[in-house]
Amino acid sequence: MRSLILGQHIGNWMCRSSIERNGKVAVQFRKGWQPVSDEKRRMLLTEEKAELLAKHRVCYICLEPLATYEPNEIEFDHIYSYADGYPQDLSNFAPVHCSDDPRRRNCHKDKGRKSPLEYREELRIRTSLQAITGLKDLCPKAVPSTYEFSPDNSQITFNGVVLPLYNQRINGRDNYYFFSRS
Repeated sequence: MRSLILGQHIGNWMCRSSIERNGKVAVQFRKGWQPVSDEKRRMLLTEEKAELLAKHRVCYICLEPLATYEPNEIEFDHIYSYADGYPQDLSNFAPVHCSDDPRRRNCHKDKGRKSPLEYREELRIRTSLQAITGLKDLCPKAVPSTYEFSPDNSQITFNGVVLPLYNQRINGRDNYYFFSRS
């Protein structure tokens, strides 16, 4: 079974929407998809930008506030990609961060051709990884350990306890392991 992504093309059919109802997914297709090639990209008027900013108080891409950004640090991006043939109605635009300052967000550039959902997941993972400072963050119950191998690799002293060290050779490489009851 194939998964479908909103805006995905299958031949000259395009997935327009998918709705989950009672555990079943209904997918709507539009036949005869043609990319918009002759239509010029819409330039929003100042009044339209103000209307969108009043409606959307956060960046459509990262969902962080727009309030601290200057007007020249905000772009208005298509919610559904113009390049994929979606309309240029005002309802298909939303404000996004677009700062040239390296200390601030530029979601418009960073997202590229990814969907907002893909980019939000990438941001979530990046943010989670930045919070990791060591093993204690990955495994909070980890106990600091000290260990030392014997010169012939037959024993390991692990937290002051001497244990036999076993070796299993896999693909020509030594893989050492030991067992501890504590």
